[in-house]
Amino acid sequence: MAKHAGKLWLLLFLSPGLCFTEYSLEAEEAILCSSYTCKLSTQEFTSETCIYYDSSGNGTYYVTNCTNVAYPYCPESAGKNSTCAIKPDPTNVAKWPGEKCVSNDDCSNYATKGCVEGICRGSSIGESCTSQNNCDPGYHCSNSTCVLQLEIGEKGCNEDGDCVNSAGCDIATNAKPGTGVCIEYLSVGEYHRVQSCDSTDYTNMLCASNLCATQCYRSYCLPRLPSLNQPPVACTSNSNCSSVIDPQYEMPLYSQCTCGFNPEGKAYCGLFPGDTLYGKYLDKLTDYLESSALLYCNTERRFNPVCMKDWWGAKNMAIYSYYYTIVFDYPDIQNNQDCVAEIFNAKYVSISQQYEYYLDNFGNVLTLLSGVVFASMIN
Repeated sequence: MAKHAGKLWLLLFLSPGLCFTEYSLEAEEAILCSSYTCKLSTQEFTSETCIYYDSSGNGTYYVTNCTNVAYPYCPESAGKNSTCAIKPDPTNVAKWPGEKCVSNDDCSNYATKGCVEGICRGSSIGESCTSQNNCDPGYHCSNSTCVLQLEIGEKGCNEDGDCVNSAGCDIATNAKPGTGVCIEYLSVGEYHRVQSCDSTDYTNMLCASNLCATQCYRSYCLPRLPSLNQPPVACTSNSNCSSVIDPQYEMPLYSQCTCGFNPEGKAYCGLFPGDTLYGKYLDKLTDYLESSALLYCNTERRFNPVCMKDWWGAKNMAIYSYYYTIVFDYPDIQNNQDCVAEIFNAKYVSISQQYEYYLDNFGNVLTLLSGVVFASMIN
């Protein structure tokens, strides 16, 4: 199942007829964050130092670029200094069954037949498997044999991997094996039942909103609730990170207050599914789920970026990755200075550059300066 964005909590108003599991915000301590800023003009670093950490107060990271071509890479550090180093070699990503290849060397051990006509091949229907990873697209591993994935509406699954790639397994946590039903992702409407709800972040990808709640041991999908205040929302605890009040259960949700990489040492609230950028992520995810691209991925790789890019294309993947990263790393990317973003949010900088390359008009989504983050993201 795809990763879900940010942790969300319910603030519960316990009243007759309601029996949610209570989560209390009252005992939370204020979050204290370090500051991240470019090296000051008055500072002198020792040779090859690219990050100087000042431990006074809540801590401050002073950052500068590496200028020696032999050591151009600055490793991200936590609570210590960092020196310029040789840039690591890119990791060679081995491919799973269904993914594109040039030679057998491109394929992982799961693709037991190697590279066949440009595609890594594993076990087909009726052939042996030790895990879901061994089966070619369209199949899953059951009793050590690759068999057809279960269709939408079909009963008998234990996990998402048993279902066709556009569906997940709707099964209760303590249910008997093989009693789940394959349900299309993002298809269950608000306040409709699902068999489970993640107790750590209140998400269920079967829900159209990706949000759920559990009442009296029954789980329900929630609507796409937006943030109470316009993002980005600076915070000192989760209690500052409220959604609007849910109209049926008459309660808000709370996202996680997380420290970022900004010079002010601020923390920011995570996004909610009703916020514009989160909504764009869900919309782009829907585009992928409705495409033929995911049919060509191994069941365990249905949301893996390598397989997604192979079959969905670089442009679609760039746009999806852009919104995906915003949603999951939203506090991290607020008010980054350029030098800080290049080190502590290098992945986001790269993804933003790809997004810029593929789109001619960004509207008011992102402001870029020399290809790196310059301004805060807006809702």
